[in-house]
Order: sequence, then structure tokens, then C-alpha cells
Amino acid sequence: MPTMLRLFLLAASFCVLAVSVLAQNAEIKKLRRLVNEVQLEMISVQDELTMLVQEQSAELEQLREQVRTLTDTNQSLQQEVEGLLVKNSLMQDELKVLQDTSAGKQYEEMQQLARALVLYRIQEPQALELTLLELINEGANFPKDLLILMLGEAKRQQGIPEEGLGFFVTIITDFPESPYQNYAIFQASELLGELEQPDEQITLLDSLRDDPGRYGELARERLQTLRQ
Repeated sequence: MPTMLRLFLLAASFCVLAVSVLAQNAEIKKLRRLVNEVQLEMISVQDELTMLVQEQSAELEQLREQVRTLTDTNQSLQQEVEGLLVKNSLMQDELKVLQDTSAGKQYEEMQQLARALVLYRIQEPQALELTLLELINEGANFPKDLLILMLGEAKRQQGIPEEGLGFFVTIITDFPESPYQNYAIFQASELLGELEQPDEQITLLDSLRDDPGRYGELARERLQTLRQ
């Protein structure tokens, strides 16, 4: 084979090889671009997944914190309820004791009052006074103004106007809302008349003069008699 032909064939083969290499290089570059694009996409997806996981982790931690808070609150409420139940039980026990004590005390005071009424009937002034004073000082179930009124009435009927007057005046000054106020005023005025203190007697009667009730009428009659 002539030398020129051989050189021509070698040159042709080189050209074919060069074209093939260039084509492969282009394909490699294309593949590299695709690989880079895939890698970038994977990085982007990975970043998104990381952010999503972080957000979910934060939300999960918030939920856990809320659960812990609710658990603590529930335990605290349970303790408070248990404490209230214990306190309620103790209060019920105390109330029962107080009721039992109060019932016993009331029964005892009723016995004392019944005894006082009997003593009043049979004219036992000293024992009556002691019984009524004990109820006034220590009792809690009967109106004190009623007990004081009984003492004043007992002293009046015993003919001891000074002491009776003192009890009636106590009702007038210390129990202004007493339902026995008008009775006490009228009886005090009567005792003042017995003690020859007409000015004070008239002053008390004047305070009853405008009352429409029974003692107002008695006061007007007494004033008319005194001023004749």
C-alpha cells in the first residue's frame, strides 16, 4: 500500500476517533449537568425535609409541653379536690358536734326557762333572779330583752320599784328595737310615779303619747290624769 494512502486512512481514522471522543465528551458534560441538577434538587428536597422535620419537632415539643402542663394542672386540681373533700368531711364532723352541743345547750336553757317560770309562779324571787341572770349571761337561745323584762316585772310585783325600774330602763336604752319597748317605757313611767319622780314620769309618757297601740292609749290616759 502506498504511503500516501496509508497516511490518508490514518488521518480518516483519527478524525472518526476525534469525532467520537468529542461526542462522548459532550455526553459526559450533559450527564454531569444532569447529575448536578439532580444533586441540587436532592439538596433542595433534603433542606425542605429538614425544615419540615424541625417544624414537626417544634410542634411535637409544644404538644409535649402542653401535655405536661395539663398533667401538672390535673394533678394540682386532684390535690385541691382531695383537700376540699377532707376539709368538707372535717367541717361536717365539726358541724355535727356543734349541732349536738347546741341541741344539748338549748335543751338545758329551756329547762332553766321553765324553772324560772315556775319560780315566778310560786313567788321565789331570789331563785328566780339567779336563774334569769344565768340565762342572760350564759344563754344564747332566748332573747335577752325578754329575760330582762321578766326580771323587771318580777321586781315590780315584789314591790321593789328601784330594781324593777333599772331593768326596764335597760330594755329602753340597750334594746331600742325590742318588741317590749313600749311596755318597758310604760312600766318604767309607773315606777317613776311610785318613786315620786313626776317630771321623769311625764317625759316617758310623752314619748308614748303618739303611739297608736295599747300603751300609747294608756300613756294618754295617764297624762290626762296627771295633768288634772
